[in-house]
Amino acid sequence: MENQEKWDYAQKIGAENMMKYSSIPFLTTILGFLIDIQNIVLSFGIVMISTLLWAFFSIYKTETKLKSKFDKKEK
Repeated sequence: MENQEKWDYAQKIGAENMMKYSSIPFLTTILGFLIDIQNIVLSFGIVMISTLLWAFFSIYKTETKLKSKFDKKEK
């Protein structure tokens, strides 16, 4: 949030990354539904871990693009 240009770019890229990689938790949620009810902890774990990984990966990709775009401009 250093300036409005960076903020706007981060919002745009962040939304694109979340949409692009949202199939990962979606597919693992379907996998979680297919697991037998007796393994509910395994199912819950798969869904939670994939969702957290998706969130962290989306943030990482956004930060990487921010650094690559704005570090070049500032040099």
